[in-house]
Amino acid sequence: MIGSLGFDMSLVQRSRGGDALWHSAYVCGGTARLADGSVVDFSKRNDVIASFIVKPEGMPAWAAEYAQLWKRAVAAEKRADAQEARLFELTIPRALPRKHWVTLGRHVARTLADHGMVVQVGIHCPLASDGDINPHIHFMATMREIVDGEFARKKARHWNKIFHGNAKAFRHKMAEILNEFCRIAGVDYRVDPRSNAERGLPPAEIRLPHWHILHYKRTGQKTRAMEQRDEERAARANVARLEAECRQLERELEAARTDASAEEIASAARPQVARALPQPRAIRPDQNAAFNREPLRLVEFPMDRPKIQFAPAPIGLQEEVHSRLARNSKRLRACALLRVFVAADNPNQARNVDRAIQYCHSAVTKALCDNLRTLHRAIRRRKNSRRSTCWRH
Repeated sequence: MIGSLGFDMSLVQRSRGGDALWHSAYVCGGTARLADGSVVDFSKRNDVIASFIVKPEGMPAWAAEYAQLWKRAVAAEKRADAQEARLFELTIPRALPRKHWVTLGRHVARTLADHGMVVQVGIHCPLASDGDINPHIHFMATMREIVDGEFARKKARHWNKIFHGNAKAFRHKMAEILNEFCRIAGVDYRVDPRSNAERGLPPAEIRLPHWHILHYKRTGQKTRAMEQRDEERAARANVARLEAECRQLERELEAARTDASAEEIASAARPQVARALPQPRAIRPDQNAAFNREPLRLVEFPMDRPKIQFAPAPIGLQEEVHSRLARNSKRLRACALLRVFVAADNPNQARNVDRAIQYCHSAVTKALCDNLRTLHRAIRRRKNSRRSTCWRH
């Protein structure tokens, strides 16, 4: 199974009101006192599965404590527009069992710690909008190296090369790690790090900032962005319904082709069989044709079509054929009639039956394909209308 890679990357920036202590408390599901004296409490969250720190070798003891780590990281930043931490969020495939989540989190965090970063990891598993679980991992990495027991005076700007180009190379690295982990765990799942546009898929749903949710909980009224998101979800559901109808029609088309072929063959062969079977040809010793020496008898095989073989007994040919045809399906019965007709009358008549089959296929295909084209036009109109109403936050 192949799915999309759910991976987001951002920064904790003071210029945008970010606070590393606030994010640390959110990731671990704990409490923290911010620089302005306020206290944030996320201890009542019940979706935090695990939280831990992964650090390089030789780090001081305070680097393993959430509060001490981020207090020192915040104090090391002097600028008003400083960046205090890097944030990563990796979606865990639902196919991956829960017992592997912590191992996956440590494995991914170790790739960052090998570069010298101290990484706080939090595994969350809230409910998704479809009612199923939404497991994901939060990573919170430091911006400076720790030298001689303290954060370095200068930022480790050589780390920026890891995330250059919108972190495309890093996304591919995360996909490789996740695919390899799923392979080792015996899970049949792979992720594709390419964007939806590169894969020819419709754009993903835009994620709204958390304040939209808070506004809705506080006032009971949806923001304009939430209304547009709900309209987009309804449009996606409608497109999915139309695509399901198309797939159903395609299955019906295939079944109709088979049934129409059987009916056409039966109707074309029935008059000839009625004329040919009651009057079996007499055996002529002067002719060497195997058909005249040994009349044909229909026998049943475990395969999906009847076969004709030679039999030495010409008595009761008509009764035996009719009794065997009654036990066959409609399609096999028509094929058997065709075989008897061709063998008993004239092999050259097979061309006429082939023309009947082609005509029947053309008629049924045209009728059902018209319905498919109509549905595809509706899907394209729906997609075009949805793209015209897409908005960017």
